[in-house]
Amino acid sequence: MLTDGLRALAIADPAIYALCGDRIAPPPAPEDLSQYPYVTYSRVSYASDYATDGPVSFSTARIVYECFAIRKADANALGEAFRLCFSGYRGVLNEGTPVDSIEIANVSDAWNPARVYSVQVHAMVNFSEAKNH
Repeated sequence: MLTDGLRALAIADPAIYALCGDRIAPPPAPEDLSQYPYVTYSRVSYASDYATDGPVSFSTARIVYECFAIRKADANALGEAFRLCFSGYRGVLNEGTPVDSIEIANVSDAWNPARVYSVQVHAMVNFSEAKNH
């Protein structure tokens, strides 16, 4: 699955791993702040390309990574590490999904009511659906 491959790509990045280890998962983020920094991800949009005779194997998904940390500087560093890891990526993910490109569509930061900082990184992933995702 695309999101599994992207998670593996992030964990393999030395900067991301140094900041949060393998604490990257779908929402919700844990309530226990001792587990922070922590990253959640959600696929917020998905679109397949079509030709005149129907769908083709090329798709685009927008995945939002929300980087949570107790300190603003840590949330910013983690968001920047995700931006650098994904921006311009092209290759085949470990689970087999061919990625044509990843574009960073937006990066924003916020204060979360749970008293943590967060930075959202919106990644537009252009990929081939040669496999069933």
